[in-house]
This record gives sequence, C-alpha cells and structure tokens, in this order.
Amino acid sequence: MNIKTHPLPDSLPRLPYAERERRRAAQRLEGAIFEATWDLTHPLAYGFRQERIPVFKDNLLFVKPPDDPYASPLLYTQSPLMSGYISEENLELMKGSASVVVHHYGQGKIISLIDNPNFRAFWYGTNKLFANALFLPQLSGDKVAWINQLTYCLC
Repeated sequence: MNIKTHPLPDSLPRLPYAERERRRAAQRLEGAIFEATWDLTHPLAYGFRQERIPVFKDNLLFVKPPDDPYASPLLYTQSPLMSGYISEENLELMKGSASVVVHHYGQGKIISLIDNPNFRAFWYGTNKLFANALFLPQLSGDKVAWINQLTYCLC
C-alpha cells in the first residue's frame, strides 16, 4: 500500500512553542463527510445504486490508488469535502486517494478499508461495504483478510 505524505522541505523554520497546539489542531481530522465514487461493477459495490456516496472519515491516512486499475473500487473525488473541516494540505492529499484497496495475496485477497464503514454504528451509508467485504469473497471461495485503519483482522 502506498501512503500519501506531505513532502518535507530541506529545512524547517523555527516556530514559537506557544503556537504548537493551534498548529496541530488545524491539521487534525476529527470527523468529516467526504464524497467518493464507486466502480459499481466491482463486487464490493454490490447493492449500491449510486456512483457517488458520502463517506465518513476521521483519520489522516491517504492511500494512493495502486497500479492495478481494478484494485480501487472506491476513490475520493477531486472535490471531496461535503461537510466538516479538513486543512488545505490534507485536502490536497485526499483528492483521488483510495478509500478501499483490494490486494491479491497468495490464493486469497486482502481488503484494505482505509476508513471505518461502521463508524460508531450510526454511519449507515457505507455499512453495506463492510458486509460485502466480509461475505462476498467467501462466496467465491477466496480466502480473505481485511484491514481496517491498519488494524489486521483475519476473518
């Protein structure tokens, strides 16, 4: 998985310590709603009828879509912010990044869910994604391991 990061300058300026907390707070993502687009023909999109869906995100993990054109069924749009706050720097990193990545590993698949589709059991727009990731690969006989925000779980 290829994580998007901010480029580091050659030298960092000295900043006042008193501004530290304010600067850090501006870079946090405590939860906002972003627009993503489905490949509606992908098995993980089973049951979804609209190509564009709102996704709740509360982390600063931005993943570049892999070279495999079929491996990223859910991508953030180029104007993803629907509601909430995200810094301009992080918004640039988010544009076109993947919310879901499917990796082939041995005889099975690893499904990386970059964002929590079941966030606090109140975000219903993407909970079908979780069910599809959990059950559909097993219907086809594939072994599956899913990754949710870099927490590894074998199902």
